[in-house]
Amino acid sequence: IEQVCVVGLSIPQPIALLNLSEIGMETKKEEVEAQFEDLLNKVNEKLSSFEKVSTMVIIKDPWTEANDLLTPTLKVKRNKIDERYMELYPSWEKDSSILIWKN
Repeated sequence: IEQVCVVGLSIPQPIALLNLSEIGMETKKEEVEAQFEDLLNKVNEKLSSFEKVSTMVIIKDPWTEANDLLTPTLKVKRNKIDERYMELYPSWEKDSSILIWKN
């Protein structure tokens, strides 16, 4: 994972938006899916039910300062992430897949 942002506006359960690292992008899709399923299970077992992440979404386009999704100090601009993806949150959260690949 290169970048991650957990979001939850307008949906009952949080979801995690991810950008893969170079290594992740070179890894077979099936292997990435298996590793992330294990990761999600480990993270969720420590959380209360309302905190559990329902879905992870791999975003193809990286978040950068140029596309206004990162600050100059490389912090995620959550409000800009929400502006860009919020209309998709409900469908992603309702999807029965643990991992969604957004092209």
